[in-house]
Amino acid sequence: MTRLQSEYSAHPWMTTEHVKVALSCVIVLIFTTLVFSRLGRYPLWDDEAMDALNGKSILQSGDTVAQIDHNIVAYRGGLLLVNGRHQGMPPLPGYLASLGLRFMGQTALAARVPFAICGPLCVVAILYIANKRWDDPIKIIILGMAILGNVSFILFFRNAHYYGPAMLMTTVIALLWLYRPEDWRAQCMIGICSGLLLLSMYSWFISVSMCLAVDTLLFRRHLFRLPVHQLACGFLRLLTPPLFAGLIVLWGWNPLGTKLAGYLQANTAWQRIQLFGWTLRDLNACEFISAVIAAVAIVMAFKGSASLSRMLVGMATYIICMTLMSTQVVSVTSVADIRYMAAALPLCIAITSNVLTRLWERYGAPALLFAALACFTNVFNGGIFSTAGVHSTINEYIHELVWPPEEPYGPTADWLNRNATSGQSVWVVPDYATYPLMFHAPHLTYAWQFDPAQANDKEFRELPAIHFKGAEFPDFIVAFGPFAKQIEALLVQFAAEGHNYERVATINVFWKDLYRPELFWRTFRPIRDFDPSRDGIQVFKKAKP
Repeated sequence: MTRLQSEYSAHPWMTTEHVKVALSCVIVLIFTTLVFSRLGRYPLWDDEAMDALNGKSILQSGDTVAQIDHNIVAYRGGLLLVNGRHQGMPPLPGYLASLGLRFMGQTALAARVPFAICGPLCVVAILYIANKRWDDPIKIIILGMAILGNVSFILFFRNAHYYGPAMLMTTVIALLWLYRPEDWRAQCMIGICSGLLLLSMYSWFISVSMCLAVDTLLFRRHLFRLPVHQLACGFLRLLTPPLFAGLIVLWGWNPLGTKLAGYLQANTAWQRIQLFGWTLRDLNACEFISAVIAAVAIVMAFKGSASLSRMLVGMATYIICMTLMSTQVVSVTSVADIRYMAAALPLCIAITSNVLTRLWERYGAPALLFAALACFTNVFNGGIFSTAGVHSTINEYIHELVWPPEEPYGPTADWLNRNATSGQSVWVVPDYATYPLMFHAPHLTYAWQFDPAQANDKEFRELPAIHFKGAEFPDFIVAFGPFAKQIEALLVQFAAEGHNYERVATINVFWKDLYRPELFWRTFRPIRDFDPSRDGIQVFKKAKP
């Protein structure tokens, strides 16, 4: 019994259980505050906007169709479209977004709330199991430090995208599989959550399923010795909901029937190996888990920790599966699409807290200092060697909540809402910036999403000419940052063809959407030192003949 526990036992009204519950409530309250504070401050960025636009489409038609009023949502020239529907996108995020838009209005906050709710629910699930398994309140504090200090874990719940519900489903599946695999009610819940995970993100479902299969083969082989009828019933409970969800996906949202399937063949075997290495590097860079904690966990696993062995094997299985299924084209980037690893964030927290609680059991108070450094600074993520130096990311995030920096889409949408009238058209460069503006300034027609050759496609030939590049010239052109140079070169060509444009506005904010959840693509403080003519946002308007 620890000193704290002996003190609690002297006060019957303040038992260890009461202290653990009180600490857990404080952790959930703080986490909820960090997730929901200024949740609607930033406009939706491109992936979020796609799901929110799907939500608007669902409210209008009941389905994820591409046409919303006078606009077409055609990401990358219709990469995800089949017969006018967003077949390449999992359906659940769009339907969740539609709930927020239906009851709270057409705002970024409304779109994000259904996803953000998943964050506190996920933490409640983690703390519930921790309270059942641990008697020492200090261990709850250490777990709380690992949760509250993981800014990536917080940020991924603040997006109107699949991350929130998929992380919640993954966490519930993992906890039930680890601690109640033979309970029929747990098996039913695992099956239901697996089905919802499949409807949220296909590759996450496959990866998590592979993790369960590998865990069973390596650590749970005794389950195969159960009576045949019990095994059959267990498989039925586990597989029926995802099979039903799979039929829904095959019926209406099969990504293999879209052009997205070609991205799976874009990388060579060597590039997949390279992507695996990038993922390990960027898990540390984005502070999912520190390299030092991961190394200590591996040592502890080799010394006989069964729980850490299972978690590390699960982590390795997940990373390998996601690397094999990633649609990221390695040849055009230098970092991993770390957002695909967000499902591993709860597992990273579990590994971190497991290592730190073992150190607490062995070394006592000094381990708490080590835990504070591991959870609240980037010291063990190699901060001393990084260009940003040693800092506390959670402190930077709190600073951002109090003094949020400017972003590009809000001022641009405001300018269009003030200066462009309904029926006018706009071409946005780069193309991914089209969709945040389409959501926040929907009265315009967003032009030139398709190449000219697509005008002959059966699926698109009935669309108005404004949607095809060069067929009809838009009233406005919005160019973000360095893309303005490309536009200025094109304007010379347009003028030679009799289509003259003049610059009518320079929006004096840095052009990049640096409020994404990936830490290496996020800034917590304003960017002031930039040249508006080069790094701002330029608006061009078609001149009257």
